[in-house]
Amino acid sequence: MQGFKRYGSVLALGAVCALGACGKSDAAADSAAAPATAMTPDSSATGMTGTPADSANAANAAGAPAGGAMSAANIAAMIGLTNGTEIQAAKVAQDKATNGDVKSFAKQMITEHQAMQKSLDSLTAAMNVTPQPPGTADQKKQAGEQMIATLNSTAKGAAFDKAYIDGQVQAHQQALNDLQGFSASAPDAQLKSLIDAAIPKVQAHLDKAQQLQSKLGGS
Repeated sequence: MQGFKRYGSVLALGAVCALGACGKSDAAADSAAAPATAMTPDSSATGMTGTPADSANAANAAGAPAGGAMSAANIAAMIGLTNGTEIQAAKVAQDKATNGDVKSFAKQMITEHQAMQKSLDSLTAAMNVTPQPPGTADQKKQAGEQMIATLNSTAKGAAFDKAYIDGQVQAHQQALNDLQGFSASAPDAQLKSLIDAAIPKVQAHLDKAQQLQSKLGGS
C-alpha cells in the first residue's frame, strides 16, 4: 500500500473497502489499488472495540467532504485510505480465515486494491499532485484502524470468517458510495476516468462479499 506513504503513517477495507474501508451508491477508496506499503492501518492498535461492520459504518460519515467539493489531492488521499484499509484487512484474513472462499476473496482484495492504488499513484505523479487528506480523513483513518484491531482480536475460525465478510460488505458499500460521489465532483477528467474505471470493480467486490455473507449465514 504504497499510496499511503504519501501522506502519513499506518492506517486501516474497501473501502473501501475502503476504496480501504463499497455498495451501490457514492464513492471512495476501492478505485485506486496500491502496493502493500501504502499507509495501512496499524494492526497492533489496542483499546478499540466493535465489529468490522461497525467500523465501516463509522467511516460512512468520514467519506463526505465537510463543506464543499474536494480537490484532486483530497480525493486521491481518501481513495488511498480505503485501499490501504482493504489491503491490511485482507492480509489479516489471509492469516486467520479458515473458509477457503473467504481466503480466496481476501487474496483477491490484496491483488486488486494494490493494482488500483498503483494506478492512482501513477496518475497523481503524472498530474504532479500530492495526496492531501481533508479534515474528514481522520475519522476514516480511525475507523479503519478500529476495523483492523477488531479483526486481530477476533478468534480464528468461523467467527472470524463471518466478521471479516460482514465488514467487507459494509466497507465496499461505502467505498462504492464514495467513488460515485468523487466521480460526480472530480475536478480533473483523468481522475474522473480512473474513478469511473474503478467503480465496476468495487461493485464486483461488493457483490462477491454479499454472496459470501449469504453463504456464511447473513449479516
